[in-house]
Amino acid sequence: MWKIGCSSRILWEHKILDVLKFVNKVGYDFIEIWAEHIDESLKSNEKIKEIKNLADNLGLYIVIHAPFMDLNISSFNKIIRHESIRQVLDSCKLAHLLNSKKLVVHPGRMTISKTPLKELFDINCETLNFLIEEANMYDIKICLENMENRDKEYFILPKTLLKIIKKMNSRNLKICLDIAHANTSGQIKDFITELGNNIFHIHISDNVGHSPVHLPIGEGNIQFQEIFHALKSLNNREVTIEGYIPGRGREISKINLIRLNEILSSI
Repeated sequence: MWKIGCSSRILWEHKILDVLKFVNKVGYDFIEIWAEHIDESLKSNEKIKEIKNLADNLGLYIVIHAPFMDLNISSFNKIIRHESIRQVLDSCKLAHLLNSKKLVVHPGRMTISKTPLKELFDINCETLNFLIEEANMYDIKICLENMENRDKEYFILPKTLLKIIKKMNSRNLKICLDIAHANTSGQIKDFITELGNNIFHIHISDNVGHSPVHLPIGEGNIQFQEIFHALKSLNNREVTIEGYIPGRGREISKINLIRLNEILSSI
């Protein structure tokens, strides 16, 4: 049985408490909250409790997406890297307070186009050690997300993600498979085959292999029936819908859910 969540990014123009109420009313099983969506004024313990209590009352569980806007956990600029790490560590604590068992994290990327790849990989491993140590305290799974095929991204292909999973060798480091990102490299099925049950969370949206990357379901060329047939072998079946059109959050969140349920009922 698939559990379907809505990314708070789709409803970016709405306040987070209103987002929870709406997502529950539409019929989603959970909400994936982008950490940036929780306004600084809401990050007091009292306000976090308010979010958790509302989610509990609605029967809506929470997944946290770590912050990544203007951040880079493998930046060659140590001040930028340290601040990026600090914010992701804070989001791990946020996940704990909101009873989230998953934290989706963007891997680091190149600082410049000629960044030495071995050094980039090593810095990512060093950073992940900090994050895994924090995750171990709370028994939270860090779900490292595959990136789209664009300039300065390194963690694009399944073999690269598998390499870092094997290197870190932690029960609390898994993969978030972003199907739309994978489609930009044309290797969606390879991700599923090569990563298998290392995939612990899934993001879906549509595209035609390039930007705009996160279109609503049905607006691109991804063959979701085929993909979900392949995904049936996974142990973890939780998927967050990310396809959006700015300013049309409520409408698109409803359409996405209807279309995904139609796909799932057909396989």
